[in-house]
Amino acid sequence: MTLIPLIDVRCSLCDKALGVQQTILVDIVQHLRETSKDVAYLTLLCPGCKAAFQFDYRERFAAGMTAQQPQNLDDYIWFSIQAECDDSNCKPPRTLIAIRPAGTTQKQLSAEIPTWNLAGLLCEHGHPIVKVSLVT
Repeated sequence: MTLIPLIDVRCSLCDKALGVQQTILVDIVQHLRETSKDVAYLTLLCPGCKAAFQFDYRERFAAGMTAQQPQNLDDYIWFSIQAECDDSNCKPPRTLIAIRPAGTTQKQLSAEIPTWNLAGLLCEHGHPIVKVSLVT
């Protein structure tokens, strides 16, 4: 049995908190290093209020520890979402991350997309995000 830190991931808008295993955040950061320049701030989609918020990965802190046994599934899984503005010349698209309870399917997350609040979310050039799609 291995002890793994639980990281407090809290929505800055509605204050919903998730105790996410550090291994999940490490997986997300590794994915983002392959697809973007900066991984200090993760843009996450809140499972509560459905808004996008910034999570400072460098300033994370452990909310506790959890015992992980090899046969156990993680409590959460994550999905990568590609967010694009209306300017087709802006590349690469912005990457958003949705952390959801284990067992959430791509179909369930796709059904959630119309409820997301992306107001004020901009690409790196300052254009509003107008299209999001699940990366499969």
